[in-house]
Amino acid sequence: MITNFERQTEKVTDAEKALIPYIVDIVSRSTGKEKAITNDKIRKKIEFQAGKGAIKDFRLRVLIHHIRCRGYIERLCSSSKGYYIGTKDECETYIKSLEERIESIKHLHQALKKQTQDPKRQLSIAI
Repeated sequence: MITNFERQTEKVTDAEKALIPYIVDIVSRSTGKEKAITNDKIRKKIEFQAGKGAIKDFRLRVLIHHIRCRGYIERLCSSSKGYYIGTKDECETYIKSLEERIESIKHLHQALKKQTQDPKRQLSIAI
């Protein structure tokens, strides 16, 4: 679990694991960025196909992460348009995006660490 995001990142439950075959089936049909499928559409299809009731959008993201890390769907990429199985070029673009986000988070981490480590530093707000 991730601190301050415990609810969103709690371990995948057995009931959620039962949804994975449905998610894999749904997402596997979305080959290429132009055929990306949104979180909302996946959740609606799961509810219809599996008859399991609603799943929260953040829990679907947890399940997608689970699927990706275990290799249930290879080359599973995403963008603002949704999830899709990427071509080699699409995967390279997605990897670049991940690397850029990692660097952005590192930059924020370093800035906050610097701001909180100096005991003489006064809280300031620049407007």
